[in-house]
Amino acid sequence: MRKIYSERRRILQNAIERFCGDYCRVAGVGAGLHLATHLTRSAPASKVIARARDAGIWLDEWRQFEARDKRTEGLVFGYGAIESTRIAEAVRRLSKLMK
Repeated sequence: MRKIYSERRRILQNAIERFCGDYCRVAGVGAGLHLATHLTRSAPASKVIARARDAGIWLDEWRQFEARDKRTEGLVFGYGAIESTRIAEAVRRLSKLMK
């Protein structure tokens, strides 16, 4: 399983950098089954998440994981339950919703 999750994380990170690099940047370490991003030039996280859910893409808002200020604009991507072959297309679709 470790190899599968490592591959998914790599695919996800590459897709975020390729399709969403103008709107967010990857943060944190390569551990667990989630990847966090800071939003840079996109719509607010809450709007991106609402648009994504309407399109069938599930994300979490960074703020819900913060213990203190809860001011970080960011997204948290889970990759434990998505097939590797579907990741890049989902991120490409998401990129169109981030403006």
